[in-house]
Amino acid sequence: MCARFRRPCACATDHIRRQDPAFHHRLNKVYADWLGAPLRAHCHDHLSHEFLLQLVNHSLIPGSYQMDALATVRTRSHAERRFSMFRFKRYDEAQLAKTLARFGWEKLVALPIGESDRAPVAMLLVKRSAYSQ
Repeated sequence: MCARFRRPCACATDHIRRQDPAFHHRLNKVYADWLGAPLRAHCHDHLSHEFLLQLVNHSLIPGSYQMDALATVRTRSHAERRFSMFRFKRYDEAQLAKTLARFGWEKLVALPIGESDRAPVAMLLVKRSAYSQ
């Protein structure tokens, strides 16, 4: 974090791009098919489309960021167009739990994807504390 501006510095962007596997491969085929369905359905002269993940690393939760799935669409009758199709968010589990606790939410369970110590969390189960209702 750049202390003066309280936002991630440029090195954080490079670090995220190196560490997150989503930036090393094309968008997963299942996601691409799902996100591409409205493009194929509503762009009647649709020729093709491709997806790009754009990193947005300013977040209210420290250590967190989002990836915007941007579609570039080619049609017969229009110039190339870009659409924002979806936002995937990545949170630092400890920082998210800490932030939620400030608002009266208690972390009960974090369910990881896979067996690794570094496995991402698929679900964070929280409950509202009685004192904050």
